[in-house]
Amino acid sequence: MGVIPAEEFQIVTAINIATDEVAGRGKSIYNTSITLVVKKHGIPDLTMIDLPGLLRVPVHATDDFSTCESIRMSQQVDKTGESTLAVVTKADKEPEELLEKVTANDVNIGFGYVCVRNHVGDASQEEARKEEAGLFETNTHLSSIDKSMVGVPVDCEKNRAKLKANVSELEKMPEALSSIAEATQTLMRIIGAAKESLKKFLWRREFDEFPYDNTKHGTARFVEMLNKFSDDLHNCKESNLAKDFLAEEIKVLEDFRGIKVSNYLPSFAAKHCSVS
Repeated sequence: MGVIPAEEFQIVTAINIATDEVAGRGKSIYNTSITLVVKKHGIPDLTMIDLPGLLRVPVHATDDFSTCESIRMSQQVDKTGESTLAVVTKADKEPEELLEKVTANDVNIGFGYVCVRNHVGDASQEEARKEEAGLFETNTHLSSIDKSMVGVPVDCEKNRAKLKANVSELEKMPEALSSIAEATQTLMRIIGAAKESLKKFLWRREFDEFPYDNTKHGTARFVEMLNKFSDDLHNCKESNLAKDFLAEEIKVLEDFRGIKVSNYLPSFAAKHCSVS
C-alpha cells in the first residue's frame, strides 16, 4: 500500500481508499494496519493506536464492561488500567443500561469512561457535535449520565490534560547526564522534589499534583489511624487512672535521672548488678 497525501478535510476519504486497497470492497479481514501520519504546526507529538474491529458470532452472554473483549485487550498492555481511557461508542444504540455500566466501577479504568455518539454520514464536525450534545441532553437514559463523561469534546479534553501532564514531567528531566556530578545533582533535585510533594499532601493538604489520584490523599487515613491509636491507648488497662499509671516506668526514669556520683551507678541499676 502506498502513501496517500490528503488535506485535513480529505482524511476520511483517504482512509476509505486505503481500506479498500488493503481489504477490498468486500471488507475482508486482514492483519495489515493503516497508519495515519498527521503533520501540522503546533500539534503534539502523540501516537495513538486504534484497537481493531472485533467480529464475533452473537451469543447469549453477558456484555458487562468487565468481560468486554476490548477492555481485556487493553489490560494486556496496561495491566493496572492506570493509563486507560475507555471510550464507549454508539451510545445511542443501546442507551438503556449504559448509566449503570459506566458507574459500576467493576473494572479499573484510570481515566474513566467517555460516552460518545459516532459520526454519522456526511455531517460536518460541527453538526455531529451539535447532534451528539442534543442526544445526551434529551434522551431519557443518556441525560442521567454526568456531563463529565459524555461527548467527544470531553474525550479530547481528557487526552489534552494527560498529554500536558506528561510533557510537563518530560520537561523536568535533564537532557543528558555526562558526569557523576551531574547525576548526583539531578538525583538530589529529584529527592528534594519528592520531599516537597510529601510535605504538600501530608502536612499542608495540598493535592494539586494528584487531582485524579485519591490514593495519594493519605491525610484522612493518617487522622483515622491516630484517632484509633488514641482510643486504644486510653482504653488499655495500663491507662486506668485509678491505678498507678506507668508507676514502674516512672520509677526507672527517676532512678536513672537522679543524683549521680562519679564511678557509681544509680540505685536501680546497682540492684541489678552483681559483683564478682
